[in-house]
Amino acid sequence: LQFDIYQQLGECYTFTGDIDKALEHFHTARKLMPTSEQPLIGIGTALIQQKKFLEAEQCFHEALALQPHSDRALAGLALVSQEAGRITESLSLYRQAMDENPTNLTALMGVIQTAYALERFDTAITYLRAYLEHYPANTKILYCLAGTYFKQQQYEKCREVLDQLFIFNPDHPEARELLTMLQRAQGY
Repeated sequence: LQFDIYQQLGECYTFTGDIDKALEHFHTARKLMPTSEQPLIGIGTALIQQKKFLEAEQCFHEALALQPHSDRALAGLALVSQEAGRITESLSLYRQAMDENPTNLTALMGVIQTAYALERFDTAITYLRAYLEHYPANTKILYCLAGTYFKQQQYEKCREVLDQLFIFNPDHPEARELLTMLQRAQGY
């Protein structure tokens, strides 16, 4: 119970930007349960916010040594790689994180960013669709998928996804704008 309290407080402090308090709580959680990867992921995440990327990378590697299939540790490593400009490596790590947990939204956003940077839109589509299998009503992800199909000039698929999005949010302003662009692209 104490471990969970310290871990959750560390996450709360990280979220609110009080990194020193977050680190203090994560280190306490680590002492309470040294075999858990969670405090190391928390420490790594906090260190990223302090722009201490090498230290963060080490924490994520240690977390993976404890839990080789940790999607959160893989996503953390991916973010460090992305910050260092190693985009191909970053995409690979984000993909591994998504393969472990297709609902990891942080990893999904990383896949989208890096896939777009590398113009590997089919990769983005694959993982957007995988996420939507679990959360089919997520209009933000539906919009991303529609936009990616549009970018690929797959207009019919774009329209299908927009139609699905409009079921959940008929007034989605960005989707309405994309629909107008789609109609222009198709000559309507």
